[in-house]
Amino acid sequence: IRFTKPKIMKNYFRTTFLFIVSLCIVTQVSAQSLGIKTGLNLSKALMKYDGETFSDEEEFTLKGGFNIGAGFEIPITDFMWIEPCMLISSKGMKYVDEGTYNDGEDWKETEKSNLYYLEIPVNVMFGYEFGFGKVYGIFGPYAGIGLTGKYKEIEEEDGESDSYTEDIEWGNGVNDDVKRPDVGLRLGAGAQIIGFELSLVYAMGLLNISAWENYVWKNRVFGITFAYRFDFSKE
Repeated sequence: IRFTKPKIMKNYFRTTFLFIVSLCIVTQVSAQSLGIKTGLNLSKALMKYDGETFSDEEEFTLKGGFNIGAGFEIPITDFMWIEPCMLISSKGMKYVDEGTYNDGEDWKETEKSNLYYLEIPVNVMFGYEFGFGKVYGIFGPYAGIGLTGKYKEIEEEDGESDSYTEDIEWGNGVNDDVKRPDVGLRLGAGAQIIGFELSLVYAMGLLNISAWENYVWKNRVFGITFAYRFDFSKE
C-alpha cells in the first residue's frame, strides 16, 4: 500500500494556536486542572477492498507510535467531569510477511504507514474521587486533521536489506492517498494518584480516510497515556 507527498498548510498551525488560546481562556474561567500527557499508541487499521476486510490477516500487526499533548479538566458534578484535549498522535498500519525460498534463503517484507494527526478529543469522564486520587471511565468523541506522514517498505533477503520511503499525499483527489479529516469515538479507563495519572483508551475512527476508489481505511488505535496534573482548585 504505497503513498506519496504531504502538503502541510499554515491554516493547521493557526488552528492549533487558536485552540491553545481558547483552552487557556477556559482554564481561567472554569478548569480545575491541567494535565500534560505523553504515551504510546498501538495502531492496527481496519482496511477493506470491494467490501472485503483484508486487515484481519495475520500479516497485519500492531504498529507502535506516540501521543503527546495536554488537557484541561472541567468539573460538572462530584462524579462527572469533561476534559477537552489537544494531542499530536501517530496512527497508521504495519504489514509484515516472511518466508523461505526453495533454496533455503530467508526473506522478509515490511510495509509501514505512519500518519501524524493534530487531534482534539473531548473526554467525558465518570469516576470516584478518594483522598489522594481517583478512578474513572472515559467516553467521548474526537476530531483530527492529518498533518504529515510517511510510507516505508523494507525488503530483507539472506541477511541483506533494502528500504524505500516516500511521503504520503493528503487529500481526496485522484492522485491522493489519504484524506486529512478523521473523526471517531474513544472509550477507556484511568486512575490518578496524587498528581500522576495513567489512562488506557481505545480510539475507533468512524470516517473512511482512504482516497483510493473501492478502498476503506479506518483508524484503530489503542493508547497508553501517562500524565502529570497541575491542580488549580487549591489555593
